[in-house]
Amino acid sequence: MAPSLLVRPDLGHWAVQWDHLVDLSPLKSPFLRSWWLTGTAGPRPCFLLVVQDGVLLGGLALEESR
Repeated sequence: MAPSLLVRPDLGHWAVQWDHLVDLSPLKSPFLRSWWLTGTAGPRPCFLLVVQDGVLLGGLALEESR
């Protein structure tokens, strides 16, 4: 099955897997953590998530402006 792209206003249940990906990255910045992104998000956060078989493969945190 090919990966799917999800567009969400929050990380929801994906937050744990998001933080796990941060743990695996060479730069374990607190500014990449789900709690930071959620806490500093503006009025219209947008998370683009790449998911395959219930596993988060990657993502991008954005702010929607229109």
